[in-house]
Amino acid sequence: MRIAAYCYLALLWFCAEVSAQELTIATGEHPPFTSHYLNDHGFINAVIKAAFKTSNIHVEYRYLPWQRALSASQAGTYSATSYWAKKQQRNSHFLHSDPLWYGGSILVSLSKNGEYNSLSSLQGKVIGAVRGYTYSEEFWQLGKEQKYEIQEVNSDLQNLKKLLAGRIDAFIIDSVAASALIKNQLTPHQQAAISVSKNYIITASVHLLISRKTHRADLLLKSFNKGLQQIVSDGTYHKISLRYPMIEHGLLKPVTGLK
Repeated sequence: MRIAAYCYLALLWFCAEVSAQELTIATGEHPPFTSHYLNDHGFINAVIKAAFKTSNIHVEYRYLPWQRALSASQAGTYSATSYWAKKQQRNSHFLHSDPLWYGGSILVSLSKNGEYNSLSSLQGKVIGAVRGYTYSEEFWQLGKEQKYEIQEVNSDLQNLKKLLAGRIDAFIIDSVAASALIKNQLTPHQQAAISVSKNYIITASVHLLISRKTHRADLLLKSFNKGLQQIVSDGTYHKISLRYPMIEHGLLKPVTGLK
């Protein structure tokens, strides 16, 4: 009881101490989840901002290439980075928040080349990836075994352009982000040439990563998770999701293997 009471008082003291505190969080372009071009910075970033607001913490976002956002936050340049799937290797540098959303990634390819529905179907192909993205251990391992070639770039848009130019055979991207990318960047004629897999290739929960170099990172994490629970309970999370009707799955519930 004493330990529990102490932890509760410490959290209250921390929340009072950080009253009107400002945090700078490193992020990147990945609409509709994160984007400098959206009024609320995208679904995930809006959720993060609302959760911190319950503790009177104001959030500012700094948009960077994804790998730079991760490395700069690891170095302590930024307090945290949004948003990432769990990866065990990051535990020594970051604290992971409770899940913000559950995503499912698909394969995007050209219709004329047929549809790819699994990593095993990519034998001998050239696959696009984005530097800093998590993907899965199986994805990277098959690349190391030279089952396929992995080419890394800085954004999903670069992968899409390489696909249309015939420089890669496919790339992996979250299904919601894929829909937004194809709709916003391609003409109807180009869209007709695109094929997306019917199966999720990778599924994962996504999280805010708080740098262990951030002052009182552990209490900041507790404050954030408490705020996340609050905005879920009071309906704020749901209200934010209503601004993004294209996000039809993963709202605090793991996705299945099929869309």
